[in-house]
Amino acid sequence: MFTKKYIFETKQTKAWRKVKNILFFSGLVVFAYFVFCTYLVLQGDEETKRAESSLYNRPPDLIVVFTGDKGRIAFALEKAREYHQSHIFVSGVYEKNTVSTLFPTDSDLRNLDTNLFDLDYASHNTFENALNTVNYINRTKGINRILVISHDYHIPRIKLVLDKLIDSSRENAPQFFYWGLKSDSSQWRNAKIIIKESFKIFRTIAIILFWEGPSEVTPKHDLP
Repeated sequence: MFTKKYIFETKQTKAWRKVKNILFFSGLVVFAYFVFCTYLVLQGDEETKRAESSLYNRPPDLIVVFTGDKGRIAFALEKAREYHQSHIFVSGVYEKNTVSTLFPTDSDLRNLDTNLFDLDYASHNTFENALNTVNYINRTKGINRILVISHDYHIPRIKLVLDKLIDSSRENAPQFFYWGLKSDSSQWRNAKIIIKESFKIFRTIAIILFWEGPSEVTPKHDLP
């Protein structure tokens, strides 16, 4: 920060000092924003490592895909084959899509049981993805370990919402693991997405502060 050096200063000197202060604070804001964007990606990577370690010997009961970017569904199929788990819930599907249009070739569905696939057409954003995922878990028996798949930059916001909806301290609470596809931030398209994501996570925090909806997953035994 640049302060006044002289008791008397010219208008030009005063104006230049203000410009330098504006540039200085602008640089701090840009740097802080860059650090936060980097944190989002690193946090997604950490959650992926945790999921990989935790699911090594105990595969998930359900694989959930939050749509919104390329490669997520295809990656979910890879993990489904790896874990021998065909129970897949795809959240945020375009209304005209079906299992056959999403997976047009036999190789897409190799060694998978499509009868265990469920598509969610109602979700249009991350909040709705999370809410409809929670509702699906409530309706379905035997789901305790859930793997959520998205991109690394998206994982912190998903976790933020699901943590709000679920009381993890409750007995028999479903356990979520998160796997983020690696995004190449050196590509301008991905860099823009990460920048937008940082805005979205601040907005999500604000929404959660005033959230009046359900605060946790309803225990299965309380359901009719």
